[in-house]
Amino acid sequence: MMISLHIVCDRCKQVVKDAGKECGGCTAGYYEVQHGSWRKYANAGEVYVCDACMHIDPRYKNDYPL
Repeated sequence: MMISLHIVCDRCKQVVKDAGKECGGCTAGYYEVQHGSWRKYANAGEVYVCDACMHIDPRYKNDYPL
């Protein structure tokens, strides 16, 4: 089951439209970077990073080149 959330990106401060979270932990439209495997891409104090900001992050791009 997917729930709809109101998420604001900690980098660009934009609202992530149609943000979602599956009960199993998967996210849609954003990354939770405070805990878990995405933490290595977080800047100090960040909790949520939208897809657009994550995809231009040099650390992310190094690990996930297009």
